[in-house]
Amino acid sequence: MNKKTKLMAQAEVLAGKPLEEALPEMLATLGWEETAKRLGGSKGVLSYWLAKLHIEHRYVFIPPGYRLMLIPEEFLA
Repeated sequence: MNKKTKLMAQAEVLAGKPLEEALPEMLATLGWEETAKRLGGSKGVLSYWLAKLHIEHRYVFIPPGYRLMLIPEEFLA
């Protein structure tokens, strides 16, 4: 993996866990603006971090009565 920037290292301290775990969680629950504010960056910085860490982001629309599950690729083989 690419080396993390100083701001990324600071954000990990603020989040209390690696950005690979914190970013998806925070973005899903807090949204872009609040996540950026809490981690000391901007929405553009978050996009850069997602790309640098190879974290995909997609919008999914889930109808009532359905649930979305994320399954690690190694379980699909």
